[in-house]
Amino acid sequence: MFVTLSQKSEPEKGDMVAFPRGPSGVVFKHYGIADGAGNVIHFAPDQGNYLPFLCPWTYKKESIKDVATHDYYVDNSQDNKKNPLPPERILKDAEAKIGTQAHYDLSNFNCEIAASELRYGKGHGSSTQVCPGYKRICHASQLTSPCGVCLCFVLFVLPCAFVASLFPLRDSQTYVKLTKYFP
Repeated sequence: MFVTLSQKSEPEKGDMVAFPRGPSGVVFKHYGIADGAGNVIHFAPDQGNYLPFLCPWTYKKESIKDVATHDYYVDNSQDNKKNPLPPERILKDAEAKIGTQAHYDLSNFNCEIAASELRYGKGHGSSTQVCPGYKRICHASQLTSPCGVCLCFVLFVLPCAFVASLFPLRDSQTYVKLTKYFP
């Protein structure tokens, strides 16, 4: 199943911006809030942090072009379920977070939830951060320790990356939803 992404040319103030990651940009997405001037405020690990599950992440303001590794697009898909805050409020709250740190948690506090919290006042993810099954198995097994997180990564994220690499993007406006391949 292919999903058409937003046709907006550039993100406006307060938009949630998604940055596809992984082979062909379909394994997971990184999220942030656009400031309307070509920058994004996002929750990300510090440069050189190769253990993102163990170290705190920081809210940063960076150029959208610097954060994008493949492409980026506006993803205000939760607008049909929740009312976004006014753009000025979103940006004010996002800028107040710059430089603050928090611990990353794949299931409960990731970059999508952080951006959603800023846009809507309440954080919510769509479970597209990793392939389906990851959260179910990891939570069912109580794998919350660093060793458990690494095990879940090896068992689920790496196979998702492999499968995603088999299905390249048709163009920069479409991507494959992994839920078709991992029910």
